[in-house]
Amino acid sequence: MENLPLISIIIPVYNTGKFLNRCLDSCISQKYENIEIIAVNDGSTDNSLDILSNYAKMDKRFHVIDKENEGLILTRKRGVVESNGEYIFFLDSDDCIPDNSIDILYSFSCKNNADVVVGGMCYFWDNGKRIIKNNYNPIGNSEIELYASLMLGKIGGNIAGTLIRKEILTGIDFLSMLIIGEDLSVQMQLREHTRNIYYIPNVIYLYYQNTSSIMHKQSDKILRSHIGFCKWQIKYVNSLFIGKEPLIQDALAYSVLNGLFAFIFNGGCQKEYSDYIEMVNSTYLNNKFAANNLPAYIYILLRLNKISSFCGTFLIRSMHHLRVIIKR
Repeated sequence: MENLPLISIIIPVYNTGKFLNRCLDSCISQKYENIEIIAVNDGSTDNSLDILSNYAKMDKRFHVIDKENEGLILTRKRGVVESNGEYIFFLDSDDCIPDNSIDILYSFSCKNNADVVVGGMCYFWDNGKRIIKNNYNPIGNSEIELYASLMLGKIGGNIAGTLIRKEILTGIDFLSMLIIGEDLSVQMQLREHTRNIYYIPNVIYLYYQNTSSIMHKQSDKILRSHIGFCKWQIKYVNSLFIGKEPLIQDALAYSVLNGLFAFIFNGGCQKEYSDYIEMVNSTYLNNKFAANNLPAYIYILLRLNKISSFCGTFLIRSMHHLRVIIKR
């Protein structure tokens, strides 16, 4: 173990006391033992801090940081700043990892001189359903095709379940205003700092679809984040050396239109962003790649929404209400 590098597992924690033991136990059980577990309590109001403190007493590899509530992105960033490891692994506090996860990721990184290794995920639902999702199905292997694949959702955009060499993270901008797209924004930036990014099929991460999670509650802040991420993505992609490539612009159109649909679908107010939506309609709605690759109902409803935002909102929101009824 003395010759193995230290790996920092960073766990942002906010009111997940119900699931926290499962998460922390999975860290303790790792076969790769040279780890530090940095748990950053983001102003939890439940018993999360007490649980963290108890684990820190039992295992010296735990480091607990308690701070006021700032949100997931700044909490992850604080963990990176406080870390001492050569590698970083992000883990959400309501999820967990198999006991060989860190060992598999590090072994692969060593053999392939990888800066970033993205593992496979198994998704779990409250009803017992589970699915192992393929996180690597790119449209091609060139730099441009891989970048487009990331924006198209063809390759995983998650940073949870990903081993990252810490020095690579120093140039990454953690965007605190994002709730939606925060992982993808990091992955997009990582591709500008290194080409040594690999995806492996091994299940590294157990992702629990927790219905009480912030991602399942469409607050005004989350709705604004749909637009915030798309605005950032447009600006960032257009600043890249490869940003003007036709395939990159096609993928950008696909992603931006998807984001607009999600915003309306989940109850976003179009009047508040009328100038932005007008820009999206004039710049991206006529993109042939997006028209051919988006689900037909999304593209048709967005075109209708351009003609009449009232009718578009009504029909798109009707789909949302129908989904809620079906889920019941």
